[in-house]
Amino acid sequence: MYDNRARFFHLLTLVSCVATVFAQPIPKTKTATAVPRLVKLSGTLTDSSGRPLTGTLGVTFALYQDEQGGAPIWMENQNVQADANGQYNVLLGSTQNDGIPAEIFNAGERWLGIQVQGEEERPRVLMTSVPYALKSVDAETLGGLPASAFALAAPGNREPLAATSGEQGKSLQPSVQPDALSGSGTADYVALWTSASQLGASAIYQTSGKSIGIGTKSPAAKLEAITAGASGTGVMGSASSTTGANVGVAGSTASSSGTGVLGTATATSGTAVAVQGNNSATSGSAIGVAGSSASPNGTGVNGFNSYTAGAAGSYPVGVSGSVNGPTGAGVNGTASQAGAAGVNGYNNASSGYAVGVSGGTSSNGGAGVQGNAGTGAFAVSGFNGGTSGWGVGTQGNSSSPNGIGVLAVDWLCGSTSCTLVPGTAAQFQTATTGILLEGQSGAAGANTNTVSQVFFIDGLGDASFSGWVQGNSSSANNVAVSGNNSATTGFAIGVQGTNNSTGGGGVLGTATQPGAWGVQGSSNASTGSGAGVFAESASPNGTALLAQSQTCGVSSCNIVSGTAGAFMTSTSGILLNGFSGAAGASNGNVTQVFYVDGKGDGYFKGNLTVGGNISKGGGSFRIDHPLDPENKYLYHSFVESPDMKNIYDGVVTLDASGEAAVTLPDWFEALNQDFRYQLTCIGGYAPVYIASEVSGNQFRIAGGHSGLKVSWQVTGIRHDAYANAHRIPVEVDKTAAEKEAAAPAGNR
Repeated sequence: MYDNRARFFHLLTLVSCVATVFAQPIPKTKTATAVPRLVKLSGTLTDSSGRPLTGTLGVTFALYQDEQGGAPIWMENQNVQADANGQYNVLLGSTQNDGIPAEIFNAGERWLGIQVQGEEERPRVLMTSVPYALKSVDAETLGGLPASAFALAAPGNREPLAATSGEQGKSLQPSVQPDALSGSGTADYVALWTSASQLGASAIYQTSGKSIGIGTKSPAAKLEAITAGASGTGVMGSASSTTGANVGVAGSTASSSGTGVLGTATATSGTAVAVQGNNSATSGSAIGVAGSSASPNGTGVNGFNSYTAGAAGSYPVGVSGSVNGPTGAGVNGTASQAGAAGVNGYNNASSGYAVGVSGGTSSNGGAGVQGNAGTGAFAVSGFNGGTSGWGVGTQGNSSSPNGIGVLAVDWLCGSTSCTLVPGTAAQFQTATTGILLEGQSGAAGANTNTVSQVFFIDGLGDASFSGWVQGNSSSANNVAVSGNNSATTGFAIGVQGTNNSTGGGGVLGTATQPGAWGVQGSSNASTGSGAGVFAESASPNGTALLAQSQTCGVSSCNIVSGTAGAFMTSTSGILLNGFSGAAGASNGNVTQVFYVDGKGDGYFKGNLTVGGNISKGGGSFRIDHPLDPENKYLYHSFVESPDMKNIYDGVVTLDASGEAAVTLPDWFEALNQDFRYQLTCIGGYAPVYIASEVSGNQFRIAGGHSGLKVSWQVTGIRHDAYANAHRIPVEVDKTAAEKEAAAPAGNR
């Protein structure tokens, strides 16, 4: 295992093992120099927790052309001996007879991948310059032959040249006799064979910076060709194949602001063309220029068709192109004459799935169809004349999970940005019996025939939403969501929300300004069960109404010290009322189980469990009077103490020796300490006493006589974990606010 956060590292110590080869005059033969094709590698192996891997480990070493992906171009397995710190040293290529082939380092970057047996491969490490020295031995050869193979012998005394290395036994003869060559050239110009044995200067010029110029000695780029002719061409590429995706001229750039192919026309008059493509085909899908852009703000092709005659059958096209960028448009067209359209689609089919305009984008921020128009015109207009079937005037489609099929925005755009304007983003018109707006959805990947309606707004303004509706208010004293029911009788509800999920809420509203309500419901009914806000949940684990003081971010919420729920009513009203019934019972078959009234009095029909302390002015129990339960209550006060004191008592009969052992529960001493005792004889008298105090959850009584009953009482102070952490203070000073509230009105 390994940790990508730099827990694993490799220090490559690449030691050149290439012996320097010196050219020496050897008359006929030369002994080949042995070149050790090995690379020394030192490193440290750790697991995912940063602990070193030790001992003998099976490790695979592989060389790649790229930092990620691709198949290895060389690979070997070795048993690596790692010390107590996980450090090791190996010689790459030592398991193979020829070591690492020199051609591995011919050109380009090489990345080393290391994989311990049973684990994933570590992140690859870039090989630095030293391993490339394996290839440096070729610097002293030409075509694998030493310089001596090309040395000139004295006229009339030439002997066959001796071969080297694998060419032993072969005699080498120059194809052209050097003493027969002649000619002259110009400095910095590439040589040109003017005849079979004559050299001269070509038209290709090379600068000291290795830039190439044709027709110029000061090329402005790595390669520049200039023609001075009135109708000449600087660079021309032609693909003459009549089939396949052949390209005449192709250019590419990896820069975010570069240009694959750039043409510049500097003439200030005439019809000069920076880049021109011409297709002379008179039929078929002939394209003059086709281009693409990988820039996020680039344009694949930008063109203009100036044809204005409007001859019968003519269909001039300004631009036809596509874009794969995260923004932009597949086609962007502009029309400058009345009656024309920037982008126009028309389908006159009278039945079937007829589409006026269809545009698509694979970008997560693009637009399926985009058009621009002036005052009173339509930026995008689609018309379907079908009188039956599902006729669509305009359709937009997006394949992106975050894309938009059709987007309507009221804004004013400049050269670099757009600003919103107070217009109408979208307007819909239909008959009162029609549907103004309808929404349909289905599962991701489902067929479009399986979608179902999730909302609609009809011609009368009635609306239905299958999901939830959210309203937001950013104005002080405003309401995010408001529902009003003006009925004066019956079960009138201002706002109702339903949630069938195990989490969430029936109604959600958000208000961002002080004084505003996230959700407000109002019922003006003066009789009946009028509810300002009604919430219900069908889930057994759901919450009909949930109030939380929290602030939420993108992925989580944090509790804040606010008030989760506040209730207001008159002193004669009920602040909070609780009803319950059996699961599955009707909502009319419920009983009251608790309430808190406007005076602060509370009632709980069931048990009340409190995890902390209870501070009260007094305490009692109230039950139906045992002797008159129909007419009276019986009250008893609590027994109070400044300590956390527990009381235990009982009656025991003394044995024949006048003694008795009282056994207490096994948790007694774990709960209590500081014991106090009380003994009272029943039916007689004896000087009874505590013979032995509580120990092992037991104490003994002695001093009596056989058969005497003794009433005993033991108290103890709690010393459990909660009691030790939450001792009740006996005396506490009041706060300033409490003193202010308790003072007589005249003294405040």
